[in-house]
Amino acid sequence: IPDHADLGVGAELVPNGGFDTDSGWTIDGGDSWVISGGTAHTFTGSDGNAVYRALSATVGKVYEVSLEIKSISTGTVYHFWGGGTSVMNSTVGVHKFHVVNDGNTALGIRGYSSTDAVIDNISVKLVNGKPGYLYNGAVIQTDAP
Repeated sequence: IPDHADLGVGAELVPNGGFDTDSGWTIDGGDSWVISGGTAHTFTGSDGNAVYRALSATVGKVYEVSLEIKSISTGTVYHFWGGGTSVMNSTVGVHKFHVVNDGNTALGIRGYSSTDAVIDNISVKLVNGKPGYLYNGAVIQTDAP
């Protein structure tokens, strides 16, 4: 929730967020994810397999996190950054949420319920101004229309 003194967001913080290569990304769960052709594709046979990377940013600041689900035929995609902050989506489109960085560096996506989905354009940007936020782990989701 910006104070409107300095609108917008800062520069992109995720190297290779467009999955041009698999460089910098770790696949957890064997062959449940494939990074190829500028996307990450999951076809998880079991719950919880993830693709993630380390991302450092200033603790206590508010960041806008987004990703694009290019296709999804089954299941649910969770995108996460930080200590347990996770947002669930099962529709095609660009999905955004805001989070206060707690110092946890894991940024990634996880498939649940035998997910078959293609993901692209993971992004994290600092929210400019003096943003306010809710305490106790609240997440404000702001999906693009």
